[in-house]
Amino acid sequence: MPHTKHECQFCLVECMDFRIQETVDRLAKSLGLKNGNFDRISIPGGAGSLGQLIEDLHLSHKLHNACNMILTVHEDCGAGKTRADLEQAIRDARQIFPDCRIDGYFIYLDGQWDEVEPKK
Repeated sequence: MPHTKHECQFCLVECMDFRIQETVDRLAKSLGLKNGNFDRISIPGGAGSLGQLIEDLHLSHKLHNACNMILTVHEDCGAGKTRADLEQAIRDARQIFPDCRIDGYFIYLDGQWDEVEPKK
């Protein structure tokens, strides 16, 4: 059976923390993403653990043509990741995936989020 390329165009990286799942779902919806039309990568520390995510991001990009990557980190992260880690992850991802759009969001436990653009 020939391999069919499945495309989703978006990949969202989140922390596994149960406290932010509803907020991440609302963020995804606000960005026009629905379950089933984007790759979701969930690991402790979210995008703040970019070193651990590179292989997964490459797979999403290669297999599903995910050329829009949404990186998130949340406050009070048990893995110790911070807004500064998210800013660094955005910079690094933009170098690794220069043909992709990379956006970042810092998530608060009260259900809000901020779009993050790293300082130059």
